[in-house]
Amino acid sequence: METQKRTPWRRWIVLVLMIAGFILGGIYVPVQPEIVVAPEKLSYTPLFELPVIGKFYLVNTLPTLAITLVLLIWSRISPTAPLSGARRRIWCRAELAT
Repeated sequence: METQKRTPWRRWIVLVLMIAGFILGGIYVPVQPEIVVAPEKLSYTPLFELPVIGKFYLVNTLPTLAITLVLLIWSRISPTAPLSGARRRIWCRAELAT
């Protein structure tokens, strides 16, 4: 069975589009929105007060940040968690080799 020679023309198209976007993005600067949205307070009493920053409230973005961090850490740990001892050593060696 003969192998066909690959022609990687798609990667060159992507590279040209990336370079064109970089150049055109510098020439035609997009209009930046002038809107600022303050996060909503989940608690109206401050959690604590810092000397430089001031009062620290629990806002709606902090629980989202905590959930995101937990999911990221869990996604890194979970692929190796169910492996037995021998399989885990092989898995770790394979990661170190790459």
